Amino acid sequence: MLNKLGVALYFLFLAGAIVVIFALVAGLAYLILVDQQPISWNLISGSLFFVILAGIFWVCAQAARYWLLDGSSSPSDRNASS
Repeated sequence: MLNKLGVALYFLFLAGAIVVIFALVAGLAYLILVDQQPISWNLISGSLFFVILAGIFWVCAQAARYWLLDGSSSPSDRNASS
């Protein structure tokens, strides 16, 4: 059960980080190219919010992966011969 929850959390948080970065790029492209907004502190601080949010999602995904692997750094090779 824990492995299924770990996999679900990993992909959920990773997808969240990707969606936030995509929203940041799309929003900046719209504001700068279409709306022709000048680069200002409001634009930068809003972008920084999205970068921090994506970072939080990425850290949560790495924590879920760590939890999924029961604290080991890499998956064990179950097919390795001794």
